[in-house]
This record gives sequence, C-alpha cells and structure tokens, in this order.
Amino acid sequence: MKRFLHSPRVQENLIYYSVWFIFFLSPVVFFHLRQVDGNTLYDWDQVLKIWTQVLLPFFLLFVVHNHVVAPLWLDKGKFWLYLSLMLALVGLFTVAQCTFSAPQKELPVHRALPPSDDARRGNPRAETHRETDAAFRPDGSVPREGFRSVGQDPGHRPDVPDRLPDHEPPHDEHLGTDLFFNQDFRLFLAVSIAVLMLGMNLFVKQLFRNARREREAMQAQQEHLRQQLAYLKYQISPHFFMNTLNNIHALVDIDTAEAKTTIIQLSRLMRYVLYESDNERVPLSHDIEFIRSYIALMKIRYTSNVRITVSVPEDLPDVSIPPMLFINFVENAFKHGVSYSRPSYVEVSLRLYDEELHFSCVNSRHPASPESSARQSHGGLGIANARQRLDLIFGEAYTLDIRETPERYEVNLLFKV
Repeated sequence: MKRFLHSPRVQENLIYYSVWFIFFLSPVVFFHLRQVDGNTLYDWDQVLKIWTQVLLPFFLLFVVHNHVVAPLWLDKGKFWLYLSLMLALVGLFTVAQCTFSAPQKELPVHRALPPSDDARRGNPRAETHRETDAAFRPDGSVPREGFRSVGQDPGHRPDVPDRLPDHEPPHDEHLGTDLFFNQDFRLFLAVSIAVLMLGMNLFVKQLFRNARREREAMQAQQEHLRQQLAYLKYQISPHFFMNTLNNIHALVDIDTAEAKTTIIQLSRLMRYVLYESDNERVPLSHDIEFIRSYIALMKIRYTSNVRITVSVPEDLPDVSIPPMLFINFVENAFKHGVSYSRPSYVEVSLRLYDEELHFSCVNSRHPASPESSARQSHGGLGIANARQRLDLIFGEAYTLDIRETPERYEVNLLFKV
C-alpha cells in the first residue's frame, strides 16, 4: 500500500480528485453557512441542481481528458490526434451546455401598485391596492397600458395609470446584470472555463511527466554507476592479484616458510576484496590496513636499494570511503617507479585536514627506461581506471593532481569525507 501511494501517477490523481471533492462539497458548505438557526434544513434540491447541471459536466470533461485524451499526446506523441479529440470534447461540452441551459418561459409576475388618488382621499369605493394583468418590465418600470384597477371609479381612464413611478431607471443601469444573465454570455463563460481547465490539466500532467522522467533518468544513471563500479572493481582485482602471485612465485625458491606466510597474507587481502569491497563504503582503517598488507607483500621482492615509507596517522578518524580507492596509485608506483639496479623509493602518506582527506603517493622515475616512464606518464590501465572510478563516485567533488618530472612522479588526491 505504501509503495502504491508513492507512485507518481497515483499522487497526481490524488491531487486532482481531492480538488474535485472540494468543489462538490462547496455547495453543501454554502447552504450550511446560510442557515439562520439549527432547525433550518438544507436545500438539497438546489445542491443537486448545482451538482448535476454545473459541476458534473465539467467533471466528466476533466475525467475523459485526463485519462484518455491527454495521454495520447504526452505518452505517445500524437499531437494532431490529441488536438482533434480535445476540440471534439469542447464541442460536445458546448452542445451539452446549450441543451441543459436552454432558457425557460417565464410566468407573469403580479405586483402591487401604490394606492390610487381616490383611496388616498378616503373614497370608500376605491381599493388601496391594484394589480397588473401583465408582468412588469424587466428593468422594474411600470407599463403605461395594459393594466386595470380593481374597484376603480367609473370616471377613471383605463389607458392611463393612476400613478406612474417617480423615476424610471434608464436601461444602461441594468446593462451589466442583463449581460451576466444573458444566455450567450453564460455559454461563452462556461466554454472558456472548460478550455482553461483542460489547459491547466495538461500543464500539470506535463510537470509531473517531466519530474517522473528526471527520476527515471537519475535511477538509470545510478544503475549505470553501480555497473561501472562493479566492472572496474573486477578489473582491479585480477590486475592486483596477478602481480602478487608473481611475487609469491619468486619467493618460493628463496624462502619456503616466508612464502607460506605470504600466502596467508594474500588470503586476507582476498577476503577484503571479495567481501568488503562489495559495500559502497568501508571504514578508512580497513582500507589503510589493506594498503599496508599490499606493501608488505611488495617488500619481499626488493632489496635494500628500494626505500618504501608509509606515513599514516596512528589514530585514524572514524570515517568511511569507497573501498580499494588508493590501491591503483600504489600499485602503479611499484610497477613503474622501482628499479632493481638503481636506488628507488615509494612514499605513501595520508592526512586529514578539516574533513578533507589528502592522499599522496610519490615514486622515483628512471630516464634510462623510457618504456616504463612513458607508460606511467600516460597513466596506464591502473591510473585510467582510478580516474574513471573517481568521476563516477565523486563527480566534480574531488581533486586529482598528477605531477611528473624526469626523476619524480607524484599523485595527490583530495576529497571530503
């Protein structure tokens, strides 16, 4: 149920029909507010009339447009079909308005006239009130002929009223009222409201559609990121283990006991790669321990001519980072910066400054081996994978600075944790 309510389409329709519920509830609230006392009953006939003759046609028009017509354009891109059906809907709505809002024949209204002059003079034969045979004019004026007096005296002229109104309002004063109650104007107003309602419905659906597309694109991007990270991780692991197994192979002929110890260390590294590297983030201390173990395995291959230093704070902060984030840089330093015949060095350091982690890896370079220097200058497979992975994880929220000279190669990585 919770997943159903979180659907964007369901949320959109809930908004629509909540507004319509308020519209249909408004006549009931209106008549409730008009109650004089608690014993007054609702005028349910008027409420039903408003529901069926005013709100229901607009509601049906909205339902058809929202669930049938609008999806044709938004979901299938059929603009001309949508436009044709929308015009047909407006046409049917106009016909319905003309049918249900046809003017009815009004019955004559009899109104009381002021007392005649004879009645004011005390004539007993005169009545104090007279009625007209025909309706008053719509503007409230008294017709000049066509009415009679009840009980008028014989000398009274039937074609002349006893008393005309003191003032007959000009027709211009009722122009606004006549226009509002004009049938054509009400039809024009209803059709205009219908067109605005359909346009607003289409606009809101387009907003929800764009938001839904953005969410789907973000989900697709996250899935692509996950797949890319998994692919890069599987590229890293074989590359690293291939070099480590070569180291153990060289050690077997020199020291069998040390080779066994090295195999145990390698198994610990494999456990880290197989189990912890599947997590999005791991504790910083675990990843540093992985680097220390890797460097310990690499020291077996080299003589005292190779100076290897690791500078890491003893008390590491309790922060987490993506797994195996530094191994490519360290592996690249050993692969391209160490010579068996010449003095070489690899320096790895880690510092934390104001929630920014600064990783540095520096190695020596030897101009006498141009092939190795060229591979490290272009980054190699390890550096290229590391840079791509950083782009996928951090976007632009990191700094990777690579500085190189004929004798030195330095990598500096800075990001927030």
